Amino acid sequence: MITMHIYEFNYPGMIIILSDTDTAWAIKRLINNIESSFTEAAVALNLFESEQQRLYEELHKDDLQKGNDPDFFIKKWEEERNKRNELTIKYQSQFTSEGKNPYSFEQRLIIDELVETELKNEKWKSGVFPTSYEHQIIFIYAKAFVSALDMVGKLLHFLWKDHKNILPQGVIDQKNKFFQLLPQLEHVRNSVQHHEYRVRGLNKDSQPLDIQPGSKGGINIVGGKSLVLNHLNGNKFGTTINDGQFVEVEISDQTMKPVQQCIQGIIDSFSWEGIGSSHPN
Repeated sequence: MITMHIYEFNYPGMIIILSDTDTAWAIKRLINNIESSFTEAAVALNLFESEQQRLYEELHKDDLQKGNDPDFFIKKWEEERNKRNELTIKYQSQFTSEGKNPYSFEQRLIIDELVETELKNEKWKSGVFPTSYEHQIIFIYAKAFVSALDMVGKLLHFLWKDHKNILPQGVIDQKNKFFQLLPQLEHVRNSVQHHEYRVRGLNKDSQPLDIQPGSKGGINIVGGKSLVLNHLNGNKFGTTINDGQFVEVEISDQTMKPVQQCIQGIIDSFSWEGIGSSHPN
C-alpha cells in the first residue's frame, strides 16, 4: 500500500499582530496562498507515487496471472490471434462483396489497418487508455509538483519584496533557506513552461543552447550534443535548462518536508491573536 503524505501546519492564531491591519491581512493572504501552493505539490506527490505503483503493478500483472496459470501467456496469445482472425475474415468478406480482391498486397495492408483500428477501439471502449496517453500521466503529476513548488518560491519572494521592511528576521531566513534547498527549481519550471524554446534547442533569448557535458540521471551528455527534456529517472524529474545544464528535481517526501518546515517557520515568526488552527482540515 502506498504511504499517503500529509503535511500539517499549525497557526497560533487567526490574525497577525501588526500596527497596520491592511498589511497584516495582505501578509496573511500571501501565507495562505503559499500553503495552498504547497498543498498542490503534496497532492501531486501523492498522485505521482500512486501512478508509480500502478505502473509497477501493471508491468508485473501478467507475471502474477501466470503464477496462477502456467499457460496464461499461451492462452492470451491465442485469444488475441483468434480475435484478429475473426476481424480479418469479416473485412475480407466485406471487400469481396464490394468487388475488391482482399488478397492483393494493397488490400491486405488496408485490411490489416482496419483490423488493428477496430481492436484498439474495442480496448478504448472497455476503458483501456492508449499507451501514449498512459505514458503522459506520471509526467503530468511530475510537472504539477515542480510548478506548485515553484509557485511557493514566487510567493515567498513577493512576501519578502512587498514587506521586507517589517518582516521578522525569521521570515527572511526561512525564505533564503527555501531557495538554498531548491536552487534549480525555478530553472526546471521555466524550461517546462517554455518547452517551445527548449525543444528547438534555444535559450530564453532565442539563442542556441550551450549544452553542457556531464553525467546525471542515467544519462551521459557528451560533447554538447544531447538535449534532454522532460526526463524521469525514478522519482527525479530532469530537463535541460536555460544555461545548457541538465538538472533534476526530486519528487519526494524528502523534498517536501524541509519546505514544510520553512513555511511553518514563517508562520511561527509572526505574533498572532485569536483562535489557533491546524491545516489541512
